[in-house]
This record gives sequence, C-alpha cells and structure tokens, in this order.
Amino acid sequence: MKYSILQPFGPKIGKFKLDHEFIQKVNEFIDSPKYQNYMQPHGSYLAGEIKSERFIDFNRLNECTGIADVLAQCVKRYVLDTAQSKINKLSISSLWVNDMFQGDYNPIHWHDSHISGVFYTKLSMANNDGDLSVKKKKKDGAISFIHGSRQFLSASVLVYAPKVGDLFLFPSYLMHQVNPFKSDGVRRSIAFNCNIDDDIFNCYR
Repeated sequence: MKYSILQPFGPKIGKFKLDHEFIQKVNEFIDSPKYQNYMQPHGSYLAGEIKSERFIDFNRLNECTGIADVLAQCVKRYVLDTAQSKINKLSISSLWVNDMFQGDYNPIHWHDSHISGVFYTKLSMANNDGDLSVKKKKKDGAISFIHGSRQFLSASVLVYAPKVGDLFLFPSYLMHQVNPFKSDGVRRSIAFNCNIDDDIFNCYR
C-alpha cells in the first residue's frame, strides 16, 4: 500500500492508495439493488450541494467489504506517524457516500469527531491535459484543504484532484471544500468520521 504524510501547514494529512479489489467491492455494494435499504438519504443534514448524499449502514457494508479492517489499518498508521502514539480505541461514528453529478459542489465546512477521512471509488474528470493554465488545471471537482492564512513559506490551501483509490485522513476540525464538478458521469466519494483514544486526542488540544 502506497502511503505518505503531507504537511503543507500545521495539521498533517495522511494520503493512502487503496487496493482496486476493495474499491470494486465498495462500488458493488453501493450499486447493488439488494443493498439500497442500507443507505438512507441524508443530504439535508450535510453541508454539500449534492444531489445524492446517503448515510450507509457501516456494519452491513463491513460484512460485504471488510472496510473496518481497511480503515483501521490506515487510521492506526496515520496516528502513529503523526502523534507517535498507538491507538487502542477506534470507532466509526458516521460514514456516507456522495455521488456528485454535473454542477454539484461542497462548500467550506468541517466535521465532528476526532479524525475524518474521504476516499474515492468513481471519478469522471474533465480532461485538462492540454490546458496549462494554472487557474484551470486540476480544478474540476478537486478537494481543497484550508488552514490559517497565507504566510511566507507556509501555504494555507492544499488542492488535490483525487484519483480512484485515493484516501485522505485529516483532523476533523480541518476546513475543506470540493470545487464544482463540471464533467459528465459521477464523482463518488466515501466520507467518514471516527474517534480514537481520548487521551491521545486531548494531549493535542
């Protein structure tokens, strides 16, 4: 599994690459008619201006995909490398799928809990390969992480055009947004919040 810690500003961001087989299992669960009862529309409670935002029954999803072990492995590695601590407690407090279609976007927001994450299972992005404009490159449906203000040698915004299999972990308070998605097709992301040991979390407050 490819992995790296990014620290463009204060909070550290973990970036992982998930296996294709796992991504396929998650998509099969979400797209299967027999599992639709395990996903409930919840867009009115979330920040995004997105047509399809659904909370997923985590236990049922785990039975079909083994997602609990996958996320636990990533979160444990992230906390060990950023806080130099081994966690004993890990609980997923919420998990939902965002299917973004043309015109959808997610304004600046932050989450509850200790650690938040997002990974991508479907992506149809506009082809900007021939456009070298800084303003247009990697902007369609890109995720931006925001912290503090611009300072010398310290960026305040980190922009990523995600790819299928990318997973990001970050402190839940870290502000972030998703640019408008302008392409045909779908941009599917799975977002989640989790809690870890209180003593590890509180020592950084």
